[in-house]
Amino acid sequence: MEYVEVGGTNLRACRVCLGTWAIGGRMWGGTEERESISAILSALDRGINSFVVSIYKYKIRRLLAVS
Repeated sequence: MEYVEVGGTNLRACRVCLGTWAIGGRMWGGTEERESISAILSALDRGINSFVVSIYKYKIRRLLAVS
């Protein structure tokens, strides 16, 4: 996996990110919570540490926090 440094920090972000559009709720496609958590954990296991998240999608932020 290839990572880049986040400017001005000691953080390294993966060049691949997980888009979470469908996790936002039924209006955006929807998924079961256990499937969403499984996808997040699978991404983390593979070294993906970047996620595309809307600040307006509380459900996604909550699932990322519990994963």
